[in-house]
Parts: sequence; C-alpha cells; structure tokens
Amino acid sequence: MRYRRLGTSGVDVSIIGLGGTVFGRHQTFTHYNDRKQTAALIHHAADLGVNHLDTADMYADGVSERYIGAAIAGRRDRFIVASKVGMPGTDDPNDAGLSRRRIMAGIEGTLRRLQTDYVDLYYAHRPDPATPIEETVRAFDDLVRQGKVRHVGCSNFSRAQIEAAHGAAESRGHGRFAVSQSPYNLFERSLEADIAPCCVRHGMSVVAYAPLAQGVLTGKYRRGEPVRPDTRAWRNPSPNLAVYLRDDRLDTVQRLDAWAGDHGRRVGDLAIAWLLAKPLVCSVLTAVTSHAQLEANVRAADWELTPEHVQAVQDQVPG
Repeated sequence: MRYRRLGTSGVDVSIIGLGGTVFGRHQTFTHYNDRKQTAALIHHAADLGVNHLDTADMYADGVSERYIGAAIAGRRDRFIVASKVGMPGTDDPNDAGLSRRRIMAGIEGTLRRLQTDYVDLYYAHRPDPATPIEETVRAFDDLVRQGKVRHVGCSNFSRAQIEAAHGAAESRGHGRFAVSQSPYNLFERSLEADIAPCCVRHGMSVVAYAPLAQGVLTGKYRRGEPVRPDTRAWRNPSPNLAVYLRDDRLDTVQRLDAWAGDHGRRVGDLAIAWLLAKPLVCSVLTAVTSHAQLEANVRAADWELTPEHVQAVQDQVPG
C-alpha cells in the first residue's frame, strides 16, 4: 500500500480508502454490511495497509459511524477517520446545514457513535448558503482548538465556495480546509477545470469519491442486457445512476475494458489506477461489501499508469 499526504496537513492516508456508505442499512443498496461484516472488512483492510476510513453522520442515520466505532475500538490509532456534518438529520430545521449550532451538536454525536474523542478529518458535507461562511469556518476552527478535530475539509463545494472559505479563514486566522472530497471518475471530470486549480493554489488534496461511477466502471452492466438483481442499479431510480447507464457510456466501458484487458487488467482496476495517476488525488474512496472487492481495489492501486497510458485512456472517453 502506498500513502499520500493529506494536503499540507502532515497526515498520510492510504491511497485506497474505505467509504462508509454501505456500513449499515441504506435504502438504495440491495446488499449492505452489518456490524460483524463491517468489522471484518475494516480489520482486513488494516491488514492490507488501508488506514483511511470515511463516513458521515447521516450515513444510514448514524449506523455507519456506530459500526465503524465498534470496529476500531482498541485500535483507534491505526486509522485516519473522517466524518462529515451538514446534511439533514431529522425534520428539525436546526438539524441541517453548517451553522455553529449544527456543527457543535454534530461533532458530539459523531464522537459518541465512533467511540472516540477526536476525528482526524471533519468535512463540511455540502455548502450551506443560508449560513455565513465566516460562522462555519470559525466553528470548525474552534473544534480544532478544542482537540475534537485534527483537520477540516469540504465536500461537494464549488471553486467559488472553496475560495470564499479560504478567504474567510485567512482574514481571521482560522484553520483552512486541507482537502476537497469530490466526485471524480472517468465520466465525471468537471473538477479538473474548476476545483483542481483552486486546490493546487491553496495546497489542498482531493479525495475522490464515486471512482467507479456507482459501479458502472466495473463492467457489470452491458448494453442491451438486463440489470442483475444483485447490483446497485436493480430497481434504483437514481437520476445520477441513470446518467452513467446511458448506452454511449456503456459502450465506452466496453472499450475501456478491452484496453485494460490488453494490459492484463479489468476496467475497474483501470478506473482506480487512472485516478491515482492524478497527483492531486491523495486517496480514492471505495465502498465494498466483500473481502474480494476490497482486495481487488487494493490490487488495482498497484497499477501505476504512465502519462502515455493516461492519455490513451482519456482518448477512449468522449468529452
């Protein structure tokens, strides 16, 4: 396993991270990891060198954090644990967003569920236009000063929103975002023109989520073939998934799979290796439901693409 620096934080994370969306029941998944399965996966991941665990307070209504907390009890120091705040938790209008009230209450619940007294990385899960960014960065800074959070980051922020947050932090002497967690894969590359230059300017890294385009880049879906009932797309009305399942994109996946096959690999390996060929990416988050999936992703991270390979792959994907 290789490791990369989390922005300018001084923390090194494994280039493969475990995403916690499948830890605990989640209505969009046919399969999910229960408490025992979650612990077994996390322990096996640690044996493979994975130290980066990512979750959020709203994943499975907090169950994801509870399962991770139980799994890392007694071995907390082996992991870099990230969680998030900002998504709605209940119908309470104050239980959403990035107000000081929400952030302060959010971290207490997260720490309790994770059975720890700090998280290594705490994200603003999504922008909150109703709250001044100055209030948000001040609250995050206070958590760092209190020792409840080591570093802070943002998720799903635009370039302008990241710039605003950095400006507010710098003008007031508060800690700045170390990382942006963003959707990034061979079909979703919008951050390259927008967020990436901003991250470079501010010394931030990118943690890539949805690296396999919700499973489409594994090659499990084929044009003209019915969707298998044991896959994410089975009876899943998600509009984001529908975009990935367009016929032209399924055709692209087949071309990529053929290219990967010529190199003794599969298209899922290629999708991960392509992301890790991007210097700005410090870690790729993968949500797995089995040891076999975990091991496949770890093996994929060993494939180091040359610049020529990267360009050849990108040439296979229509703009």
